[in-house]
Amino acid sequence: MVGGSSLLEVTPHSHHVWRLPLPAEGYVTAITSAGQGAWVAVNQDHGRSPAELWYVSGHRVLKRLTTTATDIHELAWSDDGLWATTFDHEHIALSAVEPTGHLQRMAQLPSDARSLTATRGALWTADYRESRISEVRY
Repeated sequence: MVGGSSLLEVTPHSHHVWRLPLPAEGYVTAITSAGQGAWVAVNQDHGRSPAELWYVSGHRVLKRLTTTATDIHELAWSDDGLWATTFDHEHIALSAVEPTGHLQRMAQLPSDARSLTATRGALWTADYRESRISEVRY
């Protein structure tokens, strides 16, 4: 999948590109694979409206969650759940995504933290200016 001002699913072996329309003023900021599909962060209205999380599988949106954030930057999925990062003043907040879409803040990361990946019991992020990888255990 590829994000931005639209959501594209690219099938490499057939070279097929499928486009999922987004709401006006919506843009995809993060994608993470999850099971048979992917979770997608859709920020809307240039950060003036709550962001949504979509679970996409089989060329369809199967679930939509309205979040308590206006701007989601990274997503990660593990068997333990869905995780998201958002800007919070001068830092980045790392949150667990509850089934309701509420973001439960778990940790504060440096403002230069980029990328997020999950393994069972831990999350990983990179602080590119410090050339450091951080592990957050939960």
